[in-house]
Amino acid sequence: ADSDHNEPYEPQPDLRALHGYDVGHGVRAVNRYRETSMATALIFIFVTFLAVLDANLLEGIVRRDSKLNQAEIELKLAEGRVPHILISAAASLVAGHLADSHSRNFLFVALLLLGKVPNLLMYFAKTFEQLFFLNMFTGITIGGLAPLTCSLASDMFPVDRRVVMLALWTAGLMAGQQLGPQLVGLIQPVYGPKMPFLALTVPGLVSSFVVHLLPEPMRAAQEQAFKTRINPRSHFGENWAYHRPVALAKVAAGLAVPTVILSLAQLLPGSIAWSLVTVKLQPFLTTAKDMPHAAAAKVLETFKVTNVFGVLISGVIGQVAYNWAPYALPLFMGIGSLLGISPLLLILQSPPDPTDSTHLNFWAAAAGALLAVPLATLQICLLNVSKPEVRGTISGIYYALAAAGRIFGPLGLAAVVVAVGHPVTGLSAGAWAFGVCGLAFLAQAFTLGNDQWQLQAALARVLEVDMEMLALNPNTPPAPGYDPAARGPRCPQDQVADDIAAAANAEFAAYGAREAERTREREAAWENRADDDIIELGSDTECEIPAPNKPLD
Repeated sequence: ADSDHNEPYEPQPDLRALHGYDVGHGVRAVNRYRETSMATALIFIFVTFLAVLDANLLEGIVRRDSKLNQAEIELKLAEGRVPHILISAAASLVAGHLADSHSRNFLFVALLLLGKVPNLLMYFAKTFEQLFFLNMFTGITIGGLAPLTCSLASDMFPVDRRVVMLALWTAGLMAGQQLGPQLVGLIQPVYGPKMPFLALTVPGLVSSFVVHLLPEPMRAAQEQAFKTRINPRSHFGENWAYHRPVALAKVAAGLAVPTVILSLAQLLPGSIAWSLVTVKLQPFLTTAKDMPHAAAAKVLETFKVTNVFGVLISGVIGQVAYNWAPYALPLFMGIGSLLGISPLLLILQSPPDPTDSTHLNFWAAAAGALLAVPLATLQICLLNVSKPEVRGTISGIYYALAAAGRIFGPLGLAAVVVAVGHPVTGLSAGAWAFGVCGLAFLAQAFTLGNDQWQLQAALARVLEVDMEMLALNPNTPPAPGYDPAARGPRCPQDQVADDIAAAANAEFAAYGAREAERTREREAAWENRADDDIIELGSDTECEIPAPNKPLD
């Protein structure tokens, strides 16, 4: 979108050496920051929704295959789950890192192509082995889109709208993954078992090219430290944009931020707790509660549906809480996680009643809504305390660890059940793992505000240094269409910049005059010394002639 302004702008070497600055590619000439329109944001979210419609098609098709019993279905799904998760985790790491240094729009299209072309090829597969092999690559889209959307959202929305818009984006991701298998049930009986691979893949594949036409948000465009200081910076202030390279030291420093540490620390208990819902709940209801498979599946479906709506509602409430005070957002997350434990315990410990599951659906709806609170808001705690040049990388690390938790979470929960020795008690202990997550979120109330302040203070210092370098450089071009008369009175920052530039020009002029005077003195002294020396040719005595740059006696 800004292809005319992608060339890096570097200060002159003498300026950099004289004043001790080493900004590298830290300053480049680009146009002023632009606000992302709501239409652009909604198009991104809708394309994301279409992109994940085909994410879980294979599960829906396998579950509706009448030739397999329930045990065979679960076994086949487990066979393809581990490689799919591993590829998803790798995609999160790679896409998150590339999002910090490359075009996010191009990465968006690339992720969709890499994930959807194998889905199209599944239409021609003949065996389950071929289906599972091609299904592994759909993890590229699922794993890569999560950190990529976080990177885009941080540059598209200011902090006073970022929570609710990212919650809408997250709800689109969740809804697309849940709606896909349901559409399989409508398409497969009428058009055959393989038609869903075409019907649900092609719309997302076609819409992916729309993303390439959308304007890409400028990096760090919504940072408060820049938005409040950039407009009064006279003509050269409008020719500045934040651009810093990704470095391992910056990633390590970003991971050491207290708020980020707490977000990563809750992943282990969170993986155990969420595996209770996504993996163990439905089998537990069919075995321990003697519920029919369809009724148990309905309970889980109720939880998932209310989870999506809970993300939307939590995004609105979380935005109001954050705008009131930043620490109110993690308080809201922690309270929601702690309150979500009770409905889960009621589901696990209620007496068996195979004929009536209404109460279980009610508790599942309550648990889904309450446990959706951190899903809608946790990314904000990562984005708002991380530097713009490492946000994608840190988000990628977070989602890669979360994907790995889908493997180790069920193993950890099984170990808890075995250690306790009773299924209901063991699964109840797994539900209490949500309490550990809630305590981590509550602890972020003491770190989020300070970490945000530290980040904005560091970004403000970066701006001051870069603005001074632009002021010192006499070749800094004015902004397109700049008219000093049309801007009204000059602000104090303009006068400071002019004073810095005038002092630098005077210093350069004085330095050049001194060097020219020294050169003339050396040349004159050398000529006088050469006239006075007597050189006897043919003598055995060697005559020492001083070098021009050697001090004279």
